[in-house]
Amino acid sequence: MRVSYEETTPVTTLDQGRESAYEPERIFGGWIPARVDVRRGCQKGATPEISGVGPF
Repeated sequence: MRVSYEETTPVTTLDQGRESAYEPERIFGGWIPARVDVRRGCQKGATPEISGVGPF
């Protein structure tokens, strides 16, 4: 048996592997889109406004 493979650099963080990861169109039997962009409309580097009322 002869085995060959292509050597690649290791992926050690999510950000490094995000571009090559498999992403299905829909999940849960096709009921829900796999990707929902929760950051839609936010500018990069923007800080959220946080306010709270009451004891923590």
